[in-house]
Amino acid sequence: MSRRGPAADDLPTDLARATSEALGAPATLWLGSAAELRPVGVHPPRADDPAPVATADLGARVHRRVDLDGERVGALTVDRAEVSPAEGRILDDLAAQAALVLQHLTLGELVERERRAGHLEALTPREREVLELMAEGLSNAAICERLHLSVKTVEPAVGSVFAKLRLHQQPDTNRRVLAVLAYLRSVDVPAEGVAPRASRE
Repeated sequence: MSRRGPAADDLPTDLARATSEALGAPATLWLGSAAELRPVGVHPPRADDPAPVATADLGARVHRRVDLDGERVGALTVDRAEVSPAEGRILDDLAAQAALVLQHLTLGELVERERRAGHLEALTPREREVLELMAEGLSNAAICERLHLSVKTVEPAVGSVFAKLRLHQQPDTNRRVLAVLAYLRSVDVPAEGVAPRASRE
């Protein structure tokens, strides 16, 4: 999940590959809703992607629905008529990983809307600087050291970034990760322009 740039687009395919290799059959990761699912990761590679389908039309393929916050966002399918109980447990685990992959993709879409709405542009130069260092993996303490600022200056800036990006504290989310995803997904930063990741908060 820490990949950035073009490599991040390989995550759905990686998940489909892991599923295919674990269960010995072609696998597809789908993104969408009950009305329509579209393929985002397919293994083995095909000349043409599968056509979008409704959840009810997944056919004879073994599948697991993928939910985020109780809402369907996709499915993980294997082109087999059935799996053993042990294989079913493996598929369940892979579907849980698929939720993280699809969250990565859907967050990108959400952040793009936030960017168009001007929320990233609302950051002050100091807040943007802090967010850029967060994207490098720096903790608050490391940001203080890099910018030669006190924690009393950096912590409010971090809080302001969360507020302006409308990242409210939730028990099942990490606002720091979401803020970094916001930066990486909506700002064109060459991979070589990012410093190695340092200690994390």
